[in-house]
Amino acid sequence: MKRIVALTSAGVLLASGLTLATAASANAVTCYGGAASYTKKANKYIQPPDLRGYYVTTNRCSDINIKTNSAVDVKVCMRTGHMTYACPDRYTRTTAGQWKVIAYDMKDGFAFNLYFKNSAEHTGKLAF
Repeated sequence: MKRIVALTSAGVLLASGLTLATAASANAVTCYGGAASYTKKANKYIQPPDLRGYYVTTNRCSDINIKTNSAVDVKVCMRTGHMTYACPDRYTRTTAGQWKVIAYDMKDGFAFNLYFKNSAEHTGKLAF
């Protein structure tokens, strides 16, 4: 009898884990499904390339995610006023072709730009 109870408990835990994994996967699909493509121009460090332009976080993702076509160093700069931004000291290194979280737990409506360490042209996707 104990063996049956243990197997039943393990089955319930396994089923719960599958439900949690499925919910997490669905959230990722929703977030990444709304990803926007970008092209960072050569000789520019900021994306969008003009300080008057910026991205705004949505309720689609809780984080700011980037998928670059080449490995780059990038950081998220917060818009603090008209054409002014506050940037952290550290960059985050991306891996080509893989999603990377570059800012965690962002509120909806947060205005930001991306700042890249080098000025080479490259492309990628953003989900936020």
